[in-house]
Amino acid sequence: MNNFKLEGQEKKILDLLQNVVQDKSPNTTIRVAGGYIRDKLLGLQSHDIDIAVDNMSGTQFANLVLDWMKENGIKTHRKVATVEANTEANKNLESAILPIFGVEVDFAQLRKETYNSESRNPCIEVGVTASEDARRRDLTINALFYNIHTGVIEDYVGGLDDLENRIARTPIAPLRTFLEDPLRILRLIRFAARLDLEVDKNVIYAAKDSDVQAALQRKISRERFWTEFSKFMSHPNFPCAVRLMNKMGLRELLLTPTEGQLDCLVTRQEKYTKKKWVKGFGDWDADQKNKYHNLNIWNHTLEALDFLSNIEGEHDVMITSIALLFHDIGKCDPCSTQMHSDGRQSFKEHELSSFIMTHKILTDLKAPNDVRDRVVKLVRNHMRLHQLPTRSKTGLRRIIRDVGADDWASFVALVKSDSMGKKGMELDPKYDYFSEYASEYLNSLDGRSEVKPPVNGYEVMELLKISPGRAVGIIMDSLKEQLIIDPDMTKEEAVTFVKSCRV
Repeated sequence: MNNFKLEGQEKKILDLLQNVVQDKSPNTTIRVAGGYIRDKLLGLQSHDIDIAVDNMSGTQFANLVLDWMKENGIKTHRKVATVEANTEANKNLESAILPIFGVEVDFAQLRKETYNSESRNPCIEVGVTASEDARRRDLTINALFYNIHTGVIEDYVGGLDDLENRIARTPIAPLRTFLEDPLRILRLIRFAARLDLEVDKNVIYAAKDSDVQAALQRKISRERFWTEFSKFMSHPNFPCAVRLMNKMGLRELLLTPTEGQLDCLVTRQEKYTKKKWVKGFGDWDADQKNKYHNLNIWNHTLEALDFLSNIEGEHDVMITSIALLFHDIGKCDPCSTQMHSDGRQSFKEHELSSFIMTHKILTDLKAPNDVRDRVVKLVRNHMRLHQLPTRSKTGLRRIIRDVGADDWASFVALVKSDSMGKKGMELDPKYDYFSEYASEYLNSLDGRSEVKPPVNGYEVMELLKISPGRAVGIIMDSLKEQLIIDPDMTKEEAVTFVKSCRV
């Protein structure tokens, strides 16, 4: 694990930086920092190099590098890009970005951070040692340095052992780490899922601490949470991230609507005219008590996510995984729950409650509107394929129209995963039949979600001698619905149909 071999482009870059130090600032020590070392030791590709400078700002050193490159005839197509500190208190901390041989290199000064209880933006102290800098970082495996001058990996917090054993641990006490910056919990989840790390039990205990949970709500904006959440839900190991969110106390905190959010909440969307009130929130861990499920709501969701993670195809991983995470959240709505005399339990129209709750949660998280709308569309429709008779091509074409061609692959992946979210389940062959027919149908539509009407609105007005208005739209909608039933309708048949419509 201590083997850190430099070669090719990276060796050229680090040799250049060492020459800059020798010629321009011989008292300076520079180190490669953080994720670059971690990824290289794990045999992973890393695209950026972060350089830590001991005795000047990142901008000052980057300008020395630029001057040296010009003096030695090495072309660069950009000036130094300075990233200024985000607060007046930290105005002396400037970092910089400079491309060297086509690789983005970041320069920053070693620093120490102190926090107050109300903000995750620290006050910065420079002129510190590499050991002090290592202790401010989020994970031990991200706190490694490679000293360019000695050729040695410097490990001040046990990062090499943790990397060897695939353990996620904080450099200092996790309670202090998370109280200072609760966003580190989300970053830790992302790295643990991405690198398949086991999270140290003390880290889990600290994340669930009530003071930490309060700090997370107080210090982290919903937009910032969305940024991290969307990253780990886009990674193939998203089931690990979801499990860790639950273990670390984030399920109820961030993925569960509060009473205030649900109070008097009502929704309607386009063609769905039914209104439904969500009366409260039950329990993610509630037993489902019916023949379709042998797991509780949460464990069924996890089982489904595991199945989804193994599906290869053209589905959008982030959209599908988020939709699957929330597809049954509506079963936690007491209005959806129905108890039967034989002890069975059913969840009437739970997909509508799921749609309402998911829309609210993603809106609250400031998810982009297009992402939110695509997710809730899948959630709202997910039961329709389950309930569709095996050979109902008309019903399938109607679902394709409502889901849309662009999200069809994601929809099928979600529905298959949902059906497999049960111990000992085998996939119903009808889903393969639906997938095959849908593929043929969509290929015939050339990117559309429904058959293009053989006549347009202008022709409808001419045929019926009517003016532009609501009647034209109603007739065109009727024609489109008829095309769902008879997709091979000719223009002559369409004209006959239009003429039969009452104005």
